[in-house]
Amino acid sequence: KTSISKTRISVSIFWHLFKSIINSIVVAIIALLAILEISQISTTVISENRSSYDSLLFGIASVAGVFLGFYFTSLNTVAGSLYAKMPERIRELLFQERVNNLSANFVVFLTVLSTLLLGVGVLFDYRPKFAVVVILCLGFFAILVFVQLSKRVFFFFDPTSLSNQLFYELYRWHNHATTSGHLWNDPAFQDHYRQRAFNAIEGIKALVEIAHQEDHLKREPLARLMIKTSSFLSNYIQA
Repeated sequence: KTSISKTRISVSIFWHLFKSIINSIVVAIIALLAILEISQISTTVISENRSSYDSLLFGIASVAGVFLGFYFTSLNTVAGSLYAKMPERIRELLFQERVNNLSANFVVFLTVLSTLLLGVGVLFDYRPKFAVVVILCLGFFAILVFVQLSKRVFFFFDPTSLSNQLFYELYRWHNHATTSGHLWNDPAFQDHYRQRAFNAIEGIKALVEIAHQEDHLKREPLARLMIKTSSFLSNYIQA
């Protein structure tokens, strides 16, 4: 019974991990099918170059994996040293940051796509030249993405920079509460919009307190946060 229970927990953990990257896998499979469809009008790699084709795909997948490992190690270092004592809402913002999530998902997508193309080449002995062009272009773009991704890790040393997501949520939910919102005159929907906006405000409040307590955040970061708040209030009053 204990063994079955541990297995069930392990399967549950694996499923949650899988769900976090399912979108990248689905997009990679769709891209693979598109490449194979377009490749029908192009030629395949000659026999002498098959090992080079496989090495290219293996290399791209390996480098993308190293990119992801380095990025998440850096992110965990920042999170462990700076965000460990912060409110849960602020820690959530760190891992919900849109630009970094999109960039990381792209690298995951490239890794999965390279692995799928490598599998097709090994299993079905089909190595289209068009796939080489696609992978090289995506690989070049991934390098540029990773450079920006690495720079944005330092962006998180200023927690107030995460306020963009909170203000986006505030703008979104207070606009929903106006007459142009979805079912705005339904009390249940109004209460839902109020609760979501309240959660965003609590996050902003926490950022203000953090900026006020930390000496290195009391000047420019706190000033920028106040400017954003004033700008939101102007928009909110008009709404």
